Amino acid sequence: RKPAQMICSDCPSRPLNDVTKVKLVNQIEFYFSDSNLPRDKFLRETVENDPEGFVDIALLVTFTRVRSLLGSSERRIDGDLVAAVAVALDASTQLTVSCDKKRVRRNSELRPRAEVDAEVEQRSLYVSPFPMDVTIDELRAFFSQHVEVLSIRLRRHAVSKDFKVTQRPQVLVLLCSNVMK
Repeated sequence: RKPAQMICSDCPSRPLNDVTKVKLVNQIEFYFSDSNLPRDKFLRETVENDPEGFVDIALLVTFTRVRSLLGSSERRIDGDLVAAVAVALDASTQLTVSCDKKRVRRNSELRPRAEVDAEVEQRSLYVSPFPMDVTIDELRAFFSQHVEVLSIRLRRHAVSKDFKVTQRPQVLVLLCSNVMK
């Protein structure tokens, strides 16, 4: 029996390379991290609605950033893609893939939001200005030259949810070790 091959659902002739697999795992680990999950109402409620805290991998691969990493512009999901993502997620030390290879969850319980927020606040750095067209990947590459970076967020406008770019992008960088105990 051949191992599952990671391929994009819209472009089956193009397997994902190792760099893309690592980025995919890092992105999904971020979704479940203490720095993101308490603030992500949709994902947090999805986790809370499952008695074991699992989320369908088919749902995660519809997220814009994951679709971008997979090179997929469509929201169409097939079983081969879900299986391939599950194989990649099996390498994670922070996540557990279900026995049926269709769902994933954190390995640890989410700590109280106040506790997490206090810890995140101590490890965060707010920086500005950056060029208007800067990407999160470019910011990660820049800061990673100097320190381990867990998360980078471009600040969003409270009402419109557009990125705040009054004059230059405003960036929040979360530094040091991840808090998924």
